[in-house]
Amino acid sequence: MEVLKVLLVLVPLLQLSECVLCFARFDLALGRCDEELGEVDEDDCCLNPHSGFQATGGVCQSCGPPVLSPWSPWSECSVLCGDGVTQRRRKCFGIGECEDAEDNLQTMPCNNTCCNEEGWAPWLPWSSCSVTCAGGGVKRRERECSAPPQCLSSCSGASQETEACPALSTCPVHGGWALWSDWSLCSGSCIDVAVPTRRRHRSCSSPAPSKDTAPQGTACPGDPLQSESCSHLPNCPGERSC
Repeated sequence: MEVLKVLLVLVPLLQLSECVLCFARFDLALGRCDEELGEVDEDDCCLNPHSGFQATGGVCQSCGPPVLSPWSPWSECSVLCGDGVTQRRRKCFGIGECEDAEDNLQTMPCNNTCCNEEGWAPWLPWSSCSVTCAGGGVKRRERECSAPPQCLSSCSGASQETEACPALSTCPVHGGWALWSDWSLCSGSCIDVAVPTRRRHRSCSSPAPSKDTAPQGTACPGDPLQSESCSHLPNCPGERSC
């Protein structure tokens, strides 16, 4: 019975290495285990000092000697407006205790620009009217939010305004051609030395160009007259001798 008691005491003492989740490598910069290998005894996992392990319910840890990680990036300022502090941290990874382990936090002052209630810059001048004549025009003006990036929410309201603008003059009316007239009669009844012709015309009246606007309307392009040969007529008979 005494022997059994001794064995029961010695067995827990011999089981010094617990079963852990083993990883092929440990990333010191990120404090992360990569490439899971499976569950083994901690001693077996850490035969390779580059490996990492994670105990049940614990965090990832390095199998290497104790070393402090690189400093983390600085945190955001502790206040949105005025004087505050920013911090960065580092951790001890590896088996054992790191030297200067207490030096794991750095703090320095920071200052954020206080946001004004009104962050808009003055309005820019109005643009020209979108039309130069007639009605239905609009003009626009814009403004920019001049607040720092952390204060953009202080710029409430629209960044652009529009306003109707009346026309200062009447639009010019440009000329358009009316339909062609019918062809006139041919200038002769038969083809002699010269071939008779016929004509037709059109007027610049649909619409007529305006003259009381500034600027005036443009005239119709092209020719108001057309002529063509009456080549369908017969030849004139020759002169008869007595």
